[in-house]
Amino acid sequence: GVRAGAILENAQINFSSGTANIRSNSVETLERLTGVALACSNDNLTVEIGGHTDSQGSDESNQSLSERRAQAVAQFMIDRGVNAETLKPVGYGEAQPIGDNDTREGRQANRRISFEWQAR
Repeated sequence: GVRAGAILENAQINFSSGTANIRSNSVETLERLTGVALACSNDNLTVEIGGHTDSQGSDESNQSLSERRAQAVAQFMIDRGVNAETLKPVGYGEAQPIGDNDTREGRQANRRISFEWQAR
């Protein structure tokens, strides 16, 4: 699971604003993460997939959007053979920003997926 850390540090999964559509530039990263998840599947690890949004729109819609984004990433990985039981999609809405929601770059940074590997 150590290799996963290296990929994950720089893993940016991006979405089109207001949607749970994974941007094409994020597919390659997701494919690599899926490979890691498959390789680690015997290590008794679960992956928490956290969905995050920017602060545009209401808290409720952002919460729901973040859940759909996390679910979309989980589904992407499940479709490629990752055991659904090892994935925990969670929506955090706009509660954990890493960028400034007052700037375009900041909002883009906040529309993201976080991966946390946890021992089962």
